Amino acid sequence: MTSTNKVAVQKLLIKSRIETDTLKERELLCPECGFRIQTLYSDASGHLRVKCPKCKGIYVLNLAYFRRIQRREKHRVLDRYHK
Repeated sequence: MTSTNKVAVQKLLIKSRIETDTLKERELLCPECGFRIQTLYSDASGHLRVKCPKCKGIYVLNLAYFRRIQRREKHRVLDRYHK
């Protein structure tokens, strides 16, 4: 990589970091064992192929579906403790 390419890449990295300052982070959990696979930003969408480092399962996830499942699961856990 030439020095001009390195500078261009550094500028893009800084720009990307600044763009994420206003976004909300969320964790993507393994659908099988619940282990944290990755951290995503609120603007992430589409499909993602992931491999869980704990159970070694490989899954294709639609991020929209798993955003909703995670939210519901959180409420179920909270409901158990509040009863």
